[in-house]
Amino acid sequence: MMRCGMYELVVDLRGEIVGAGSGAAALLRIPVDQIVGRPVTRFLRGPAMVAAYGTAAAVTIKAHGRGNTQGTALRAIDGERIHITLLPGGSVPVAAPAAPRLRTIERLVDEVVRDVQNPLTGIMGFAALAQLAPTPHRRRYYLDQVATQAQRCRRLLQSLDASVRPITPYAISTDLSEQAGQTVSTARLQLEGHGISVELSLPKGPVWVETDPKLLGDALVCFIHRGTLGLRKEYAARDVMVRVTDAPGHAPRLTLELSGSDTPNSALLERFSNERHPSVTSLSDIEYQTACDALREQACVLKTSSSADGETVRVTVDLPRATAPRLVDQTRTPVPLDILAIDDDAMMGELYHELLGVSGHTVTSCRTLRSAREALRTQRFDAVIADFFLSDGTFPELWAEAAAQHPELTDRVVLITGNRSHAQVREWLQRGRTPVLPKPFTTQALLSQITTLTA
Repeated sequence: MMRCGMYELVVDLRGEIVGAGSGAAALLRIPVDQIVGRPVTRFLRGPAMVAAYGTAAAVTIKAHGRGNTQGTALRAIDGERIHITLLPGGSVPVAAPAAPRLRTIERLVDEVVRDVQNPLTGIMGFAALAQLAPTPHRRRYYLDQVATQAQRCRRLLQSLDASVRPITPYAISTDLSEQAGQTVSTARLQLEGHGISVELSLPKGPVWVETDPKLLGDALVCFIHRGTLGLRKEYAARDVMVRVTDAPGHAPRLTLELSGSDTPNSALLERFSNERHPSVTSLSDIEYQTACDALREQACVLKTSSSADGETVRVTVDLPRATAPRLVDQTRTPVPLDILAIDDDAMMGELYHELLGVSGHTVTSCRTLRSAREALRTQRFDAVIADFFLSDGTFPELWAEAAAQHPELTDRVVLITGNRSHAQVREWLQRGRTPVLPKPFTTQALLSQITTLTA
């Protein structure tokens, strides 16, 4: 049993209590030995369990045999342990959220807390490897890894209450036509049963823009729903046309044209106004405002208008143009590389070794900056895959030293990160063109990055 403060609970990353103080046991009205080994969610619920570390907030304490009591809790993290300090009675005033939490299944994978992103990547990677396993024994091993990482995900979600946080936009070069095509295909499946048609018009070639592709797709779905199902009582557009245009000298444009209703469109046009309405609290209004704000953060320009006859409402989004990426021959066999993988999660190191080994690459895994420095000093590598945050520092600390000694690796680094919004990550990305894979990533995404390095 782990020693801890009087009013303290210590919880591991599986969500199980591994230590409890006598004061905390008294608040829970249960002996210490009956607390240890049980899920913390059995005893504590409320804002404090999802608040930022170091921030005190209200908590509901489930006292054994005495119902619920209110208190205050503060969480701190120390390695693989979460320390929760309980204070009896009273509560910390919690500001009312500007909008209700959006607990949607579609956003859970991307927006769940950072600790879940490694096991999610492991699930996708080992599941893909199971399809390529050369022997039944190896396939069984990969499937066992999938089950282990799924169990790890489940325990983390239980421990952290699966609190959803807004996604931070990350600008990359993406084909606007391809993204619009994928989104419209999904929207058709959702809307055809309601008698609403969604059509698509695309130029002959790709239209490269700089934006977050998932954010753009989510915003497009939000706009379509807002003009159709979301406002059925006021204006129900029955026909939606999505166009992608790319005129020389102008920004690439995404246009939605909503029509096919017998009722006036003034209500719809007002709903697509850029004005913020503080009194509005409906979910569709919150999602729409969030989508607009996120797109504007990426220098996109949103406009609304109606046709001369008033029958059609148009929503246009002008996006920053991006340079077309270098073409890569995806069909040729990649050149075998000696790759240095730096990640403090042991499972991720094994995943890199297995995934890249299938393509003939040799992988050396390091879990600390110290071991990575030693590997770079004694071995030769063709490429580096590195997590940004490590147990003993950050990747830029290593690269400040290594780049001068190994200039040949400057353009052969793939950065992995599950925290794109962190100030250090943003600063690093603004300084260079290092390819970035946000966690969780797919097998194909990793292999594509390596193929690019060999081109």
